[in-house]
Amino acid sequence: MMLSDMSQGLHSSMSFPDNMIEVPLNEVVRSSKRVVSAAMRFQIHQQETLLTRVPCHNGSEGPPLRSFVFDITDGSKQYEQYAKQTFKALRSVVASFSGLNLHTRLAIIVPTLEFRNQLSPLLQGFLDESAEYAGQFQLADAASVGRECIVGGRCASSRQLITLDAIDQVDGMEYLIVMCVGLDS
Repeated sequence: MMLSDMSQGLHSSMSFPDNMIEVPLNEVVRSSKRVVSAAMRFQIHQQETLLTRVPCHNGSEGPPLRSFVFDITDGSKQYEQYAKQTFKALRSVVASFSGLNLHTRLAIIVPTLEFRNQLSPLLQGFLDESAEYAGQFQLADAASVGRECIVGGRCASSRQLITLDAIDQVDGMEYLIVMCVGLDS
């Protein structure tokens, strides 16, 4: 049995058995109406009419998306500015979901690996130097976070792992909370 949507991975080079039975999605259980609506825009080979046919199990509208818009004032310090704003957004997430352990549940998605490599040490510095989060969070790439094993509610890491990776590295992965950084440029 294979459970997937063509938009959930890099399937273009894969061959599937000829006798597979395709079953259409007709209900989303773990999402809000906003998430269902947003997800429809990214599904491959789907028509707009599906939006009205796929109900949300719990009927919740879900929380609104929050935007942090800012101008890059100095191009040579763009990553420092992105780190500062991302830290501000992370503080907002922690405040909004007070008490929620973010370990492997939060992803910060950036456009490229170069962007990730520039942003990661700066953002980790903000986290480590802040009195409120010192030693609490560790940024890691999607593959490392995906290998994290949680047994009986306990994790191997002493810090909460947060995914920070390029968009093409998180294709098909699911996270409870996603922050998109620099994807508008």
